[in-house]
Amino acid sequence: MFNTISYLLKPYQIVKNKNRTKKIFIFFKMYILIFLFFLICSLAINIIYELFFYVSEFNADAKTLNNNELYLALISLLFISPFIEEFTFRLWLGKFNIKSFRISCSLLSSLISVKLFNSLFDLEVMGVTIYNTYLLLSIFFIFYFTIYQYLFNKKKMNSIENFWNKYFNVIFYIIALVFTLLHFNSFNLMFPNNSFLYYFYLIPIYTFSLALGFIRLNYGLKYCILFHVLFNLPGVITRIIII
Repeated sequence: MFNTISYLLKPYQIVKNKNRTKKIFIFFKMYILIFLFFLICSLAINIIYELFFYVSEFNADAKTLNNNELYLALISLLFISPFIEEFTFRLWLGKFNIKSFRISCSLLSSLISVKLFNSLFDLEVMGVTIYNTYLLLSIFFIFYFTIYQYLFNKKKMNSIENFWNKYFNVIFYIIALVFTLLHFNSFNLMFPNNSFLYYFYLIPIYTFSLALGFIRLNYGLKYCILFHVLFNLPGVITRIIII
């Protein structure tokens, strides 16, 4: 019988029951439980914030966007971001593959570079649009992928593969943690007074990341992307209704 807690504690395990109906049931059960856990954590954190801390205008930065930019951001959140992020963090979680390793490494390096570039030059203040952000990401990706083609030669890849297979369980959790940390900064906008409460978002984000890793190993990358899209969907619909 499928036990959600046990699989989140060891999400790199493979579901033994290969029955299609059973696996579909596990997929949606995992989705509902992870979404509810994230929702409950979010509500609890925000209730505590409103009760005990000064509340300023919620998500004021988003209101500086015009409707076109906001809709584009929502489309990105629903379709583009899950695709890019799953290729970054989950593509290489399957059976070790040189090409997948280089692609994920290049994307991860690119995402980190864009984050650093943003923090150094404050792209939001400069008025850089989401188009330019993805353009910058593409340029970084081409740059890193070209470098890694030569850096990770066949001899080195054999050593990396041996290390990867030996310590895969640890690598699995590290990748989930990196995913969490790269998403973490987006939540501090919810607390204008820089409340420590947004640190508690690390727990549901990390749990979500572990669930995505589980889906990747047991269902494949396309279902991992679908899981991510479904997870973002309620928030996007809510935001559209508010608009």
